[in-house]
Amino acid sequence: SRVFTNSLVFGTSDRVYEKLKDLEEGILALMR
Repeated sequence: SRVFTNSLVFGTSDRVYEKLKDLEEGILALMR
């Protein structure tokens, strides 16, 4: 149960991190 929760949290944070990186790249492209 605990391992499942940990993997769920890490998986979600990974996805959020990727979305943030995409957003940052989009902003940089717009500012160019």
